[in-house]
Amino acid sequence: MGDIALSLEDEPKYVVYQSMSGKYGFKLIASDGELLARSGQLYETRNGCKNAVEALRKYSDSPVDDLTAGEKDKVFIVHGRNDREALLLQKYLRNHLKVDAFVFDDLPDKGRTIIEQLEFIRDKVWYAFAIATADDSGCLGTSVSAANVGALKTRA
Repeated sequence: MGDIALSLEDEPKYVVYQSMSGKYGFKLIASDGELLARSGQLYETRNGCKNAVEALRKYSDSPVDDLTAGEKDKVFIVHGRNDREALLLQKYLRNHLKVDAFVFDDLPDKGRTIIEQLEFIRDKVWYAFAIATADDSGCLGTSVSAANVGALKTRA
């Protein structure tokens, strides 16, 4: 399980290694020995791993697209009729994970349709949770007559 260093002196170097599983990975090591980065996956072959290193070296001047920057740090929660489950998830995300989570009802509608609301928030959120519960039958309870209530199928 030897390491192969691909480097110039006094610059960070890529170290290709073989894991216990026999697959290959790499690390980027600073000249002072600090670990700067590691491969996010293991490769089946040594050449596959070295090709990934070469691609990184080739595109090292590429711009960084920081998906965590700006307003895109929110989590959106959409739910059916069960407000309790949505509020529990929102509370958990806010209190335990320190994430700005909001439910659809929190948005000011400003005369927008539901689709327009979704288009408005899509670039402002990082994740979305959709909660489906057993009480979500696909219609308002008041719009179902007693005669056809048995024909409804639950969606959750």
